[in-house]
Amino acid sequence: MKQRYAACATGFLFLLFVSSGAPPLLYGDGATRCSHAGAWPGEDCAAPVVVAPVDPPTPVVKLRVRVPAEARPGAPVEYRIQVDNPSAADAHHVVVKNPMPKNAKFVRANPEPDVKEPELQWKLGTLPAGACKYIVLVLEPLDGTDLTNCVRVQFEHGQCVTTRLAGAAPRPQVKDKPPPPIIETEEKTELALNIEGPKRQYMNLPTRYFLTVTNKGKTAANNVLLESTPAPQAKFLQASGDGRFLAGKAAWLLGTLQPGESRTVVLTLQAAATGELCHKAKALADRGVVVLAEVCTLFAGVSALAVEMTDREDPIQVGSETMYPIRLRNTGTAPITNIQVRAFIRDGLQLRRAKAEVNHQLGEPIPGAQVLVFAVIPQLAPGQQTEYQVFVAGAKPGDQRFRIEIRADQLEAGPVIEEESTRVYVENGETAATKPIISDR
Repeated sequence: MKQRYAACATGFLFLLFVSSGAPPLLYGDGATRCSHAGAWPGEDCAAPVVVAPVDPPTPVVKLRVRVPAEARPGAPVEYRIQVDNPSAADAHHVVVKNPMPKNAKFVRANPEPDVKEPELQWKLGTLPAGACKYIVLVLEPLDGTDLTNCVRVQFEHGQCVTTRLAGAAPRPQVKDKPPPPIIETEEKTELALNIEGPKRQYMNLPTRYFLTVTNKGKTAANNVLLESTPAPQAKFLQASGDGRFLAGKAAWLLGTLQPGESRTVVLTLQAAATGELCHKAKALADRGVVVLAEVCTLFAGVSALAVEMTDREDPIQVGSETMYPIRLRNTGTAPITNIQVRAFIRDGLQLRRAKAEVNHQLGEPIPGAQVLVFAVIPQLAPGQQTEYQVFVAGAKPGDQRFRIEIRADQLEAGPVIEEESTRVYVENGETAATKPIISDR
């Protein structure tokens, strides 16, 4: 009586026919195996044993969505959707689903979705092994809030097996066999990001930073996006190329970088405060590649002293009075410290009085002039000003000169000297009445 057994392995069906007392069978691998009834060749002939089959490959479907990191309110936003089957098996009944965000409306898509309500659906059918399909979707934001769009993919995978019945044949025993190892053959994308900028700089001056993205991998880096977030105390001035600045970030869409290729952009900022400001940058590409970088610059303030002086009345008669207003203003970004003013009144003029925020007194005279010394101002902050007033009378006719000398810690090259000329005259041989000298604060 002949017996027939069946086993399904990797989609193939093996039929083995053995008969009682038959000679050993010679298999394709050259081995001889026991062939009498109820035994599997190579075993103890007591019961049949089947080697476990290797399962067929399982399909894998990947979904990638690319969209600009920033967009203008009300401007259409384009989504590029890639559906990829990188496995060795077909994926069946593939469907891409995209529920509509509440704050956006559908504009167009390529290809058009098969279903639009209650959500967008693309029924792609069977996606063969190694194949990919692309969808371009355009949505329009309805308000100024951030737009979040979620895309999902679903597919079916099944396996059919057949068991052939052979009467009362003995039940085979199954010997487990480990599955073959999975070997990763795809090269990974590797990006490098570098930022170059000054270590020190004066605030309120334009400062340029050079951002360079390099593909150091062996495969192309696709859909590369570079974005930079300046420090809150920095003001954006300019982004090179197609760079855009929105919501506190500068961004560039660099596209594809081939292996070894680099791309450099320039970001120009202006510091609005002193101290160390750190600016961050990030480069992104397909396959989840992200690389970060940071650069810090120490910004210092600049002291700048503006001096204004004139004579209120010019010319004046001998004995008449004029006043010299002196205004000091810090137009820089750093304080000016230990400011002292001295006024030199020539013999052709006579000091009457003076006004200032600090005390003042006559100092040691020099040949041909009196010296009026004002007390030191400890600090003049950026944007702050102080004023002095010196009143004099004409003493002698002629071109008379009034001079001031200003010293401060930041005036390393020496004092600032200003001089004003006043013409004193005699009219019909008469002079104005002489007034006494008065000192005021």
